[in-house]
Amino acid sequence: MKMIMVKVLVSSLIFSGAACMVDFARTLESSQRVTVQGTTVGTVVSETILVEEQIYREESFPDPRYERIYHVQAGNQRVELGRYTDEAANGMTIPPQIVDRWLVVMSGAHIFFWQPDADVRHFHPYVADDWVDYAQERQLNGHYDYVVTTVRIDGMEWQIIYDCTACLTGQPARLRFVSVDGGQTFRMVP
Repeated sequence: MKMIMVKVLVSSLIFSGAACMVDFARTLESSQRVTVQGTTVGTVVSETILVEEQIYREESFPDPRYERIYHVQAGNQRVELGRYTDEAANGMTIPPQIVDRWLVVMSGAHIFFWQPDADVRHFHPYVADDWVDYAQERQLNGHYDYVVTTVRIDGMEWQIIYDCTACLTGQPARLRFVSVDGGQTFRMVP
């Protein structure tokens, strides 16, 4: 009896180890390039700005995972804005736009802000003060239920508005985040 149990245990360990070593293929799901006309501060970029989005799909269990990679090209400068991975298949929710001389790229619940001579800023609800507690109390899923719909920048005062795409009864239809330090930190305004 002990011999059988040991064999079963060893067999199950080998099987589970083999299952963990399965390497799922990553494939390019979609790729798009969007041009934006406008001017940004710093090294002035008055020509067309090109934003490139690539979405890769990787099969995984239980759900596939999607990685999005964003680049911006202005003149001779090409910069990776950022990348993130989750289980949602969506990409850019609104075409990129210039807002108060910042290039703003909105992808699901993520936003990237770019100027030629500034560090890229990346915002999503989980970096805002008190978001985690607020979301847990109301059973919100910021990366999947809400998408960016509006970005306003007025000097040091920034505002980001999210609208719900699949909310349950009792969940807010709109979320608003504000920054008073030029987009360095954000807090949620209920």
